[in-house]
Amino acid sequence: MMNPLFLSALPVAHALSSLLVNTSSGFVHGGIDAITPNVVQFLGIPYAEQPVGARRWLPSISKARDNERIFDATRFGPSCPQYDSNKPNTWSVDAPEFKIVPRDYQGEDCLSVNIWAPLQGDGACAPGVKGLPVIAWIHGGSFQTGGASTPYHIPSRWVERSRKHIVVGINYRLNIFGWPSAAGLNADEQNLGYLDQRLAVEWIRDNIANFGGDPDRITLWGHSAGSVSVDSYSFTYPHDPIVSGMIMSSGTAQSVVDFPPPNFTAVAENFRCNDSNSTAELACMRGVPSRDIMAYLKQRLDNGTTPSISFTPVTDNRTSWANFTTRALSGKFIHKPAIIGTTVNEWAPFLPYNRTLGPNQTVADNGTLRVFLCPSVLTTHERYAGGKATTFRYLYGGNFSNIAPRWWEGAYHSADLPLVFGTHGIARSNSTPLEITVSEQMQDYWLAFAEDPVNGLPAMGWKGYAGNSKGESVLLGWEDKAVQPITDIELESACDEGVPNGKPNPPVLCLVALAVGASAVATVKAHVERDYNANLNVKLSVASGLLDAPTDSRIVLMFAPNGTDPLNDTDVTSSPSKIFGKNVYRFGSNETITLSGGNNETTPTGVFGWPNVSLSDIDPGTYSVQAFLTRYETVTRSDGSKVSVRFPCGDGAPDVNGFGSLITPATDIEISGGAQTFELTFNNITKAESFAGKEVGGCNQGNYKETDKLKHVKIRSKKLSKFWGRDMYVGANVVLPAGYDANDTKTRYPVIYNQGHWPDDGGAYRYGVNKTFTAAWDAGVIPATNTTAERPAPKFVLVTFRHEAPYYDDSYAVNTANLGPYGDAINEELIPYMEDEFHTIRAPYARVQDGGSTGGWESIANVVYRPDLFGVCFSSYPDSLDFHRHQDIELYSAANAYQRADGSLVPSIRTFENGSEVILATAAQENHWELAFGTASRSSNQWDIWNAVFGVQGYNNYPLEPWDKVTGEIYPEAVDFWKLFDLSAYIVANFNSSRNLGAALAGRLFVYVGTWDDYFLNEGVMEFQKRTDAVGGPGWANVTILPEKPHGGNYQARGIWDYLELVDGWVKDHAPGGANPLTASATAASTRGNVWDEVIANGGRKAAIERQADPEIHGGKAKVGQNVSASVGRWDPGVKLTAQWVLNSKHTGASFGTAQGANVTCAPTATGHVQLLVTGEKRNYVTETRKSARVLVVR
Repeated sequence: MMNPLFLSALPVAHALSSLLVNTSSGFVHGGIDAITPNVVQFLGIPYAEQPVGARRWLPSISKARDNERIFDATRFGPSCPQYDSNKPNTWSVDAPEFKIVPRDYQGEDCLSVNIWAPLQGDGACAPGVKGLPVIAWIHGGSFQTGGASTPYHIPSRWVERSRKHIVVGINYRLNIFGWPSAAGLNADEQNLGYLDQRLAVEWIRDNIANFGGDPDRITLWGHSAGSVSVDSYSFTYPHDPIVSGMIMSSGTAQSVVDFPPPNFTAVAENFRCNDSNSTAELACMRGVPSRDIMAYLKQRLDNGTTPSISFTPVTDNRTSWANFTTRALSGKFIHKPAIIGTTVNEWAPFLPYNRTLGPNQTVADNGTLRVFLCPSVLTTHERYAGGKATTFRYLYGGNFSNIAPRWWEGAYHSADLPLVFGTHGIARSNSTPLEITVSEQMQDYWLAFAEDPVNGLPAMGWKGYAGNSKGESVLLGWEDKAVQPITDIELESACDEGVPNGKPNPPVLCLVALAVGASAVATVKAHVERDYNANLNVKLSVASGLLDAPTDSRIVLMFAPNGTDPLNDTDVTSSPSKIFGKNVYRFGSNETITLSGGNNETTPTGVFGWPNVSLSDIDPGTYSVQAFLTRYETVTRSDGSKVSVRFPCGDGAPDVNGFGSLITPATDIEISGGAQTFELTFNNITKAESFAGKEVGGCNQGNYKETDKLKHVKIRSKKLSKFWGRDMYVGANVVLPAGYDANDTKTRYPVIYNQGHWPDDGGAYRYGVNKTFTAAWDAGVIPATNTTAERPAPKFVLVTFRHEAPYYDDSYAVNTANLGPYGDAINEELIPYMEDEFHTIRAPYARVQDGGSTGGWESIANVVYRPDLFGVCFSSYPDSLDFHRHQDIELYSAANAYQRADGSLVPSIRTFENGSEVILATAAQENHWELAFGTASRSSNQWDIWNAVFGVQGYNNYPLEPWDKVTGEIYPEAVDFWKLFDLSAYIVANFNSSRNLGAALAGRLFVYVGTWDDYFLNEGVMEFQKRTDAVGGPGWANVTILPEKPHGGNYQARGIWDYLELVDGWVKDHAPGGANPLTASATAASTRGNVWDEVIANGGRKAAIERQADPEIHGGKAKVGQNVSASVGRWDPGVKLTAQWVLNSKHTGASFGTAQGANVTCAPTATGHVQLLVTGEKRNYVTETRKSARVLVVR
């Protein structure tokens, strides 16, 4: 059945009756994709009787007209049966948009065409005075894979842009079903896929006018195997071409790849269909389900079964010939104009995949010449020699990291296709301006050719091959130019009659080397093409005596504009600096560390930068350069987990240059753009700020000078110190009300616990900074206004907490597996201490929680988790209350945190200008900015602290991150662990449980946010309101959402005194004797949540270990020749797996990629012992190989 999730990705906005089109197959009804509203798509239209049952392995025949029903053409039909190797490659790992989706929607009833046509003005898809040019597309895939539902090949965005052409995608039979080489078939009916393609072209000719197309202007375009198909078509139908022009991208009939030979009988033997009578063999095989045949062929491929077999076109002297050169020189081909082109690094993805190092580039270059460029040169020459046929040639050199994310990939095989189809921006990151320009230029070329194959391109300045060395081809996307000419000599000099000629450093090889070498550094954003290579090396050392012992640290290197302090602006939304980070291990005074390059893969050990990943991407110019070294302390926590983190030192845990950091002098340096090395020396330490108060416990959270009303408290937390294995402190700033008398023990005051970020020495509501508020508070009088008289101020004790922590400037004031029992340290150690020190009312109704943003989340979380301790919260613009919307990320349903399914980027920070939203940073940009400051969630920035607070410990001891920090790939299993901190989910789960939160919290949660919140936090509040209303009824939680209010301000955007009077009223109303006193059941101990023992049991080291499991072979024994099945074990979410079977202590077959939760099989070939090895690899994890127990193999 069709995967409904995939269909939902192709929303049909409307399907009008005018979209009903009459065809030779019957009436078909198209639809419109909401993303491209000016394009109508007719998908999955059958052009042939489907080759199923007795028709399997027979030439296709035209589809009989169906007069009984209207064919629903609003969704793709099945792709033809196919299989992929488990071995990783560029297309499966880095650019899966080149794969059909969904992968499992396959069937032999796959012979269909898919049409994308522009809508006419009346909303109908109908021909005008002259039909539109048509481009018929034949996909590649080594004749083994592919189909119309390939995301990078869907042309709707292209047709939307032009509205001047129609694109038709053709499905044809593949592998053993398309090229069977079966003895039971006629010799000229073996290349069934080619016959399918011809029948599809005939169907297009006969029907395209009804879709608005011109049957006399059909261009046949193919890529790779599809391009070979186009060239073979040219040799097969010279006298009845149908098409007016041809485009061959990355392949011609002269492209020779050494595929293993076919062996239909070997497959038949597996299904016990082999028979000396070839007709009987064929008949038997027609009864085997296609999925079983695919599974068998895939198993052979994955297991490395020998001899290897494959099914590709064979010489039949009908559709494929033994000598194409002889046929070409005798003029037996279609003499219509053609475009022929290649990319500069075609062969790289065909070589063994190594994500870090890439392939052997010399081998890759040779393959590019041997299989692609030189055959295209030969085909061009022979077309001219055999009939002076016009050929327009191109070389594609674009290097854009949303298509080619690895530093070594460059313009690999297929990388040019998203540019033509207009799909280049659908994955990983937005396209660069250059990428968009190249795309539009290629689209315009293709369209000009389709409109007029003879004159279209010359009118745009593209010259055809003229049989001499004076011609010009076009070079697309190379360096910083969308298009530039390249002479025939430059294009051909690496080839000599179709093979590499051995000349030293030929021009094309220079292009190849540059395309995938130093100038092709992968960036998180789409790569900006440059005409220089800043081969920059920065050597860093430590002045003598500055480090007592070697240290694990994070080095942050900043390049600020000349004359600018590098620390002046490091914010993601505004910083002009280039920031690079690198982890160093056991770095000491006698060592030098060199920073150079940078990439997406080696973030734990290499350089990673923002906004450019690599130091090689620094533009020439003069910079103020400074380096900072953040020292980590390695500790073993009480649950056995061991981490290296920075412990803040009274500085609020900044992301760089915290107290105790080593620093170099800011130095003006001229960056030349070429090879360059300079040295910096750490010669100073950032000192802690001096203060006038008395210190408790060293430099941690220093106490400050006190006043009559502002006091500072700090204690050593026994609970935190036990967890962290070192002294840990928490503190508070306490503002006393007017009239407070330390000797008056009878007068007691309610308390507002004002949550928020590191407060330094200040009081709540900017007491001590806002002089007007400070004076009024101290006087105990609310000043008169134009409309109100002077009146007494409410009297509270105001408390702000100092709980800077590893990972951030505060702990989020709850118990968490990564930060420890901060909730208990504050609520069970610090608050009781303060209640002994100050005259407060020791009852829940008189303990108020409030705060905004981070403090907003902390205030509501403390009331939700501790109804027994706190009475009410006034939470303003809180961090995500419901992870259905984590800021703007649909965390429970999205596949990627940085990019939506429609290709748009997820925003993170915004503002509004004249009522219009302006995005200041995307989720990707902010996460990558954080990664420059620290790996493993140690940047001391916002997204990382959420990982630490909401997540559990990973098997690597650090927070189990919910997505890959570089790519944004979400790990749903990791997200599941966040649900205990999803406050909506927690309330709903405990609404009627033994905690009875439905009754206990009613009337105690007050939440406010504006619709223009800077961080999209209104979305999480709305989800919270929706879900709590669903269980408690409308208004169960008091939620205020004010239009057009940004992030900031007091609750409900009130003035400070208006707000404090509101709180005062609530306290009096809920006090004993008030109108609505809190009941004993509402504050019972049974309501309590976020219990430390439960938190650490669920998310600590023991739980992380228990999530793991070694591979396991099923069953106690195995037999030679029979499949052995094994699980790959259990691993943390996001770990990528590679498996290897071992027989008698030796590898058997090749290693292969596999998925978590998978079962893998192997058929042992000898007696002895079989074992499965599985290697797991993940960012910030140690690469680990786990082994199953050895299982005996007998006969």
